Amino acid sequence: MKGWNPAIYKGKKMAAVTQYHIYLDDLFDNYSPQYTASKYFTQPEFPGGLQRFRNKFTGAIRIPKLDHTDGEFTLEIAFDVDEQGQMQDVRLLQNTGYKHFDDSI
Repeated sequence: MKGWNPAIYKGKKMAAVTQYHIYLDDLFDNYSPQYTASKYFTQPEFPGGLQRFRNKFTGAIRIPKLDHTDGEFTLEIAFDVDEQGQMQDVRLLQNTGYKHFDDSI
């Protein structure tokens, strides 16, 4: 489907993964022009927000001699959050260029 605005990182357009929830009974039987899935569904959140998650996640990474000073280091992961609030099925979406690091994810 055409017409999307791409993600922008440091002023540069880039590809990105996104996700939307659409509940079919609301899309068809109970359709409203003001439809929003957030009326029925809330995204998982980390206590303290995204910055606290980043701090905890990066603090948990223990890879000796990881030198990413030669260029930009990008980490793209996806994961599920189960009913008890636990991260499950962590997946690396794109190789970072550092095999030991990628293998640790």
